[in-house]
Amino acid sequence: MFENILALSGRMPQRLVCVDGQLVNLLAVRRFVTPAADPVCLDVQFDLPFADGAFDAVFSSTCLPEIPAQAHVVREAVRVTAATGWTLFDSLWALDSGVLRCDPYRPYRYLQNFLPRAADYRTVIDRWTGDRSAGYAFSRDPGAQLSGPIWAFDEAEIEAELSAATDTELNALVIDRDRFAGFVPADHDWMPGALSVSPAYRSAPGAATLLRRRAEFAEMNAVFASLDFPGLPERVELDTPPAPGSWAGLFAAGVLAALPPDYDVARGPLPH
Repeated sequence: MFENILALSGRMPQRLVCVDGQLVNLLAVRRFVTPAADPVCLDVQFDLPFADGAFDAVFSSTCLPEIPAQAHVVREAVRVTAATGWTLFDSLWALDSGVLRCDPYRPYRYLQNFLPRAADYRTVIDRWTGDRSAGYAFSRDPGAQLSGPIWAFDEAEIEAELSAATDTELNALVIDRDRFAGFVPADHDWMPGALSVSPAYRSAPGAATLLRRRAEFAEMNAVFASLDFPGLPERVELDTPPAPGSWAGLFAAGVLAALPPDYDVARGPLPH
């Protein structure tokens, strides 16, 4: 997903390295998103083959709970991040989410060391971030995060965030607060030319601009979306292309999606 957003928004970095334990995921990025990525197939329980501070940003999405050596992955991810950059651990879930992904045919899912609660990840991450600082934020309504998440870094703010969790997935950002260069403000101008109809919808017969939600998406769950997700509308009429200001809202509502360019040629981007 991260590589796809970079490609669609025109923010592809000079060098993009994708590390994964499954070759099929790396092939999917090269086939459906961009051939410009440098793929590295690696068991991440071993050291990352990169020098200290090699990257401006290191992004780990939805995978840390599935790795037995979690503390090692945190330490390595922070090690290869430049002091002026950022390290992000996205969508950390635990036993309190009710999600179990054990699979006897996949070694990394055969035995998982899930923590009791997502908030318990603070102990792991704080311990292995060295002299850097970790900020925390639980997932929220996508519309509330379009301008960027609000991270809790100070002790009182962290305690308040962890004690009043609105979701079962925790996000953690690690930075050097004295040297971090800061984020670039969000810019959604890329959306009108890149968004497509979400796979959660189908076009009604004879009405290309009338969308109806598929039955499979009648109910949301924690695996699919944040618990604060507002829910998909059952029916959406797009008599005319959305006004520029409404693309982001339809994206946050799950009606439009940032699909990879080659995901489904027939569906294609919406007219604008």
